[in-house]
Formats: sequence, structure tokens, C-alpha cells
Amino acid sequence: MTSRDGLPRYRRLLGVVRDEEIARGAGVSVYSVAATRRKLGIAPPRSRTLDAIKPAEVLRLVRTRSRSGKRMYGLPSDDSRLLNLCQYHFGCWYAAVSAAGLKPEGVPHRKGQRPPEPQPLTEALLRSGKSSAALELLTGVPRSRVAYKRAKLGIVRDERTNAARIGLRRPAASA
Repeated sequence: MTSRDGLPRYRRLLGVVRDEEIARGAGVSVYSVAATRRKLGIAPPRSRTLDAIKPAEVLRLVRTRSRSGKRMYGLPSDDSRLLNLCQYHFGCWYAAVSAAGLKPEGVPHRKGQRPPEPQPLTEALLRSGKSSAALELLTGVPRSRVAYKRAKLGIVRDERTNAARIGLRRPAASA
């Protein structure tokens, strides 16, 4: 490699960053980066698991991304490794940007909460004062099935709404 190539500026990154990234930054081929790395006796970078990279290093990467002028709004679609690290250590991209001391742009992406585990439909629940709709939400059993099971147990329950709301108005009492 000659000094007019961009590689001497990237020599400190050999063995730390992937050869493809160095080649892209230096404007040379991946093969020349690998040859230079081998000639200097530097081993190729090993892929590290998400746990091996400390949260402080992740925050440094987020700050570096911000200083470089890259997009900080939303999720970083051009750097999936950084996104995975942020999600692993901080839960989401938005939290990592906040933890890095930067002002996050936009709104955090919220993952939908899992619905609670449905309870089994027991006789005690059927005899309780809960409506069929409430039991459906609680157990996941359809209202019609709740009504059928109540009828089978001999539980008579009128779950119609207010008579005025369904058009069955009672005559007003005269004084």
C-alpha cells in the first residue's frame, strides 16, 4: 500500500473493524485491506456477541453517529448492529439516544403489551356478578359460550342493557 491510498489513516482500525468497512472508508478493495492486515500480522476482527459489548461503548457509538450527522430520527436502518446493541442494552433506540445524553427526535416505538394470560372459566366465575362481556375479556371464552354454560348450570341472568336504551320505555306513573 502506498501512502496516497487512504489506508494509512485506517491502520489503527485493522483487526477492530471489519475489512469491508475499512475498504469503503479508505476507497480501496477489501482484498488490499486484508492483505495489509495479514502483512502486519493482525488477526481479522472476531464477531462479538451483544453481551460482550458494554453499554458505555454502545453509548459512544450512538454519540459518534450523532456527531457524524447521520439520521437520528426513528430507527437506524443503515446500521442494524447498532440497533441490535441498543435494543439489547437499553430496550429500544429511543432509550439509548436518551441515555447517551442526546435529545431524541420523534416518539419512541412502543411494543404492544401482551394480553394477560386467560383464566379458565370456572363455575365460581360463572356464578359471580360479572357480565358475559367481562368474562369474555377475562377468560377468552365467547359470550355465547358463557351464556350456554350458565344456562346448563341453571343460572338465569338477564344481561340486557337499560330498557330505555333499547327502546322498551316504561310508561310514566301518573300522580
